[in-house]
Amino acid sequence: MLRVHEVADKGSFRRFVDLPVALHRHEPRWGPTLPTLERRRLDPARHPFFTDGDAAYLLAWDGGRTLARCTAHVDGAGEGWFGFLEAPAGGAGPEAVARLLDRARAWLAGRGCTRMRGPASFTVEEEAGVRVAGHDVPAITGWPWHPPGLDGVLRAWGLEPCGERPAWRLTPAEGVPARDGTAAAARPSEAARRGDGERGPGAEVPLVGPYADPRLLLRAPAGRVVAVPDLAGGMRGRRFGAAWSLARRARTRSWEGAAVLSLEGDPAALVPSLLQAAGAAGYGWLLAPWAPDGRPPTVVHRLYAAEL
Repeated sequence: MLRVHEVADKGSFRRFVDLPVALHRHEPRWGPTLPTLERRRLDPARHPFFTDGDAAYLLAWDGGRTLARCTAHVDGAGEGWFGFLEAPAGGAGPEAVARLLDRARAWLAGRGCTRMRGPASFTVEEEAGVRVAGHDVPAITGWPWHPPGLDGVLRAWGLEPCGERPAWRLTPAEGVPARDGTAAAARPSEAARRGDGERGPGAEVPLVGPYADPRLLLRAPAGRVVAVPDLAGGMRGRRFGAAWSLARRARTRSWEGAAVLSLEGDPAALVPSLLQAAGAAGYGWLLAPWAPDGRPPTVVHRLYAAEL
C-alpha cells in the first residue's frame, strides 16, 4: 500500500537525500548533485526552517520501496511552499505525487497557510519550478531537469500555473553591446574588470557551497547578480571520483559554463556585464534570464499554486 510519512530519523533522511540518484541515475539529461553538498544543504540541524519547526521532509513509499519525495515549508513571510519534488513520470509516480501533495497541503493548512506554491527549494533563487520546455537540454545547476509528464501530474492534482522562469544559453561574445543599440550597453563592475568579483552576501552560495566562483558574484550600479559554475555538467556521467573532479575544476577554475541564480535590477544591463566577466574568467556559456534578441528560451521552468 502506498503511504506517506514524515522523515524523522537518519535512515529516512538518507533515503530522502539519495532518492534522485535512485530515480534518475540512468537518465543522461538528469544532473546529479554532490552528495556531501546536498546533505549539508538539507541538514535539519543547519536550516532555520527546521529549527523553528516550519518545514518537513515527506517520503512516499510502497512496501519498503521509496517512490517520491517533497518538502513542505513556511517561509519568513508566512507563505506555504512545497519543494524538492522528485518522482518518476510513470508507474506509481503520479499517485505518489498526489499523496505527497495531499500531505503537504494538510501540513501547511495546519500552520495557518491559505495557499501553497511550488515546487521551490528553501530559497527560490536556487531552484524553482518544473521544466516545461527544453527537455532535451541536460540539467544545469540551479535549473534541474524533470520528466516531461510532471507538469500534467501537478495540474491533475489541482495546481494551476502561477509563473514561469525562462532562461537563455548565451555566449560571452553576446556581452559586447551591439553597435545598433539592440543590446543594452553595460560596463562591467570594477570587480569584473579585476576578474575577481565581489562576494556579495558571502563567500559561498548554498547550492554549490565552496565551489562558488567569486568572479560570478557581481555588484554594479544597476543592481546585483549571482551566478554559479555548472556543477551538474562537471559531475554528469561520473559515478566515482565526482568530488575529485569538482575539486580539480575549482582549483584550476576550468568550468565549462555557469548559470544565473538571482538577479536584482535591469537584466539588459546586468547580464551583458556578467557575460563579459564570465568570458574573462574562461567560461564558454552562461544560462541567464535575459537574451539580447527575440529567440525562444533554452529552458522554461513553471511554478504552480493552489488554494488550501
